[in-house]
Amino acid sequence: MKQTESRTQRTVDALRREYEELASIPLCVRLVGDMCAANMSTIVPTLVEEDFASKPVGHQKIVDTKEGLRAHVTRVYRAEWFSVNHRVGWVDRKPVDRIQDATGRKARQLPRYQTAAGPHVRLLLVADRYFNSGKLMLAGSAPLDTRGFQHVYFFSYPESVAAWDDTGNMRWHPPDHP
Repeated sequence: MKQTESRTQRTVDALRREYEELASIPLCVRLVGDMCAANMSTIVPTLVEEDFASKPVGHQKIVDTKEGLRAHVTRVYRAEWFSVNHRVGWVDRKPVDRIQDATGRKARQLPRYQTAAGPHVRLLLVADRYFNSGKLMLAGSAPLDTRGFQHVYFFSYPESVAAWDDTGNMRWHPPDHP
């Protein structure tokens, strides 16, 4: 899922660069819907035609391709382009299996980490809840096999951090104390 989000963002970034080469006006562009090449190819010409340079900051426009893609566009002071498709969705409140899988994948590299850093290695896993791939929030406590790590920390950005010690027991930390 994260790879798909990354590919989509690269496509959106290329679209942004294309627009900014033609008109260096900062825009907030939120794309929603079918981001196929045919739909994406219509966005930049439509934005250029709108002539945002002659519009005040805060001016809004909805570009509808009529083929399943809409762009919600606002003239702003600082450009931001993204796909809304990857920023909405359900939050998994029982992600222990996913945390355990990620810990297992990282544990395969533990000997290399220990060679570089010493025997006491801690693992930090981050889920950025602004994106679907990171919509994980631990509700309640659960044991975790730390697979040889001294501690495993799970940071559900931007709100909470959970930690397990090397016995698999969970303890919580406030967000401002790692």
